[in-house]
Amino acid sequence: MMKHRIFTLALSLCCCLLSACEANMGNSTTHPTSNPAIATEIANQQAILIDVRTPEEYAAGHAAQAILAPYDTIEQKIASIAPDKNQKIYLYCRSGRRSGIASATLKRMGYTNLVDLGGLGNLAQYGLRVGQ
Repeated sequence: MMKHRIFTLALSLCCCLLSACEANMGNSTTHPTSNPAIATEIANQQAILIDVRTPEEYAAGHAAQAILAPYDTIEQKIASIAPDKNQKIYLYCRSGRRSGIASATLKRMGYTNLVDLGGLGNLAQYGLRVGQ
């Protein structure tokens, strides 16, 4: 009888956890694993690529066609970069931390189509070149 109760409790807990994960899926930022088509989307102006690092880091090297909007000022700059809140926006920084912060900021502002590419070192797997 005790084993049955433990099993029922464990099963109930798993169901609750799965429900919570499913409910949060619609609110999460996308993190692609690899997709060279991203570079084509950006080149064809179907998406915007935003570098959320500092101006100094951007000047030292950035992805082709990236627009600079530092994560700590993106809230003030985004309306002029992407007035359409459904516009696909790719974000990156040096390591992925600041792009995550910027993504959360934009999500809070009502932007719906955000993709966090993570750090600068990840960009080649998406077909993006880094230069000056």
